[in-house]
Amino acid sequence: MAALLGLGAVPAHAEFAAGRALPPERDAHLSAVGGAIATMDGSVQETSRALYDVTGRSSLQGRREDYDLGDFGMDGGYPTFGLQFERAWKYWTLDCRLLMLTMDTAAVAQRDYYIGVDGVAFRGREYDYMQIPEGRSFTADFTGLMLDVRGLITPCSWHTRDGSVVVTPWISLGAFLAGGTYEIDAGPASGLVSYQNPPETFVIGGKADGLVGAGLPELGLGGEVRLGRPAERHLVVRGDYAVCQYNGDTGLITTADHRNKEIDFDHTNVRISGGIEWPLSGGRAITTGLQFQYIRTKAEIVSDADTPAAIRAARERFDKDAEFEMTILGAYLGYRF
Repeated sequence: MAALLGLGAVPAHAEFAAGRALPPERDAHLSAVGGAIATMDGSVQETSRALYDVTGRSSLQGRREDYDLGDFGMDGGYPTFGLQFERAWKYWTLDCRLLMLTMDTAAVAQRDYYIGVDGVAFRGREYDYMQIPEGRSFTADFTGLMLDVRGLITPCSWHTRDGSVVVTPWISLGAFLAGGTYEIDAGPASGLVSYQNPPETFVIGGKADGLVGAGLPELGLGGEVRLGRPAERHLVVRGDYAVCQYNGDTGLITTADHRNKEIDFDHTNVRISGGIEWPLSGGRAITTGLQFQYIRTKAEIVSDADTPAAIRAARERFDKDAEFEMTILGAYLGYRF
């Protein structure tokens, strides 16, 4: 989409060039960025459990539960800061963006929350599950990193004879990586409770911390429009649209082999920015501008047991639908050299 918008900006008298039409003294760009997660929404909805149907207990399907980020007091307004680096060659560009974010929330459990954690202690023993009782106040803190690494293939560009308009489309290949540390404090651990079937042991309350992370390959299109004569101030507008779609076994994306499932996965990552380049001597430039990023991920997760015998043996829990959306707004200040 961004590439098509860029092509729409090509002047009628533009000249075609192979690769990028960027002066060699401006082939690298380093910038600092600060901003905020403006909106954030996510949910996990349990749908159905095949075990109940094959064992004649379909009435128990009503036990399914839904969770969303609002249950944990997370909805946006969290600060972000980071670094961005770009190195351009004629036919290929390396684009790296590292963003750090922190989220500190406080909430009250609207019902009994049953969650998996890296570890929660009770009477000298570690457990993998925590219950936050209904009405219990708790805090959740998260510090994380998001890394966008892309290679931009730039086969051609268009420019006016005086260089005042340059349009460069590209195809992008890259990866989106996210991870961090979390801490949940639900007050002193006060006991144990058994929940689910097959049963798991949950610590009532307590304090848990751990690591989370995920990584996705991305394929996309993008483009850049530069307005301004080579030695003068420039307006630079660019956009990227990248996706990842997968339908198959969760064994490729998780280490939980004992709970293999089938997943239908759809991920979208959109980035738009606009700014000014202020020329310095020697072809260098100071850059400043605004940027927008929208990330959306949807997944349908179902058991891979497909016969009554396999379903009884696996005893998988509920299938799930999951969705996550995040909007990030920011401003950058950099140096092109």
